[in-house]
Amino acid sequence: MSGLNVLVYSGPGVSLNGRAYLLRTLRQFLGHRYAIIPIGADTLRAEPWETKAVLLVMPGGRDMPYMAELNGPVNTRIRAWVASGGRYLGICAGGYYGSARCEFEPGTDKQVVGDRELAFFPGTCMGCAYEGFNYKSEEGARAVEAIVDRSAFGVAESLWRDDPTKIRIHYNGGGYFVPRADDNSTRVLVRYPDD
Repeated sequence: MSGLNVLVYSGPGVSLNGRAYLLRTLRQFLGHRYAIIPIGADTLRAEPWETKAVLLVMPGGRDMPYMAELNGPVNTRIRAWVASGGRYLGICAGGYYGSARCEFEPGTDKQVVGDRELAFFPGTCMGCAYEGFNYKSEEGARAVEAIVDRSAFGVAESLWRDDPTKIRIHYNGGGYFVPRADDNSTRVLVRYPDD
């Protein structure tokens, strides 16, 4: 696949602040090689985006509006594109959306529970991983020191040089992935700490 575009979903449900930071970060690190392009559901539904895209990013926000906009033919196109070599990156709500099942804050007034069509991760994305999330503020946001499992990447230790085994990431309502009991294909690369 020789795509030139990194597509960032920017339709209903996307966190505006998260989208702004994401676009800035992608442009900083990938903009020298790829065009970073915000797109909506209409583009995914009707345009021939698959021929020029190398990555589709689903940012944080709320995944229920993603479902309302993308379920059906659009998700079928996304799945076919990934099956033919395309790449999907789900961040926060995009991670929930890309899983076979979402279980967000079950038993609370924020509850979102149900199956998802893309199912790139064959298990359940459960959340929140940490307490305190609030859709209307950043009060539950925090820096989390995640643990990198270098051995899971399958490369020689010497290639890591001085790269860290722990990285600080911005966390605000994200989930954690629980594989199905019969899933032997999932490889965990980075974990939240056990606190």
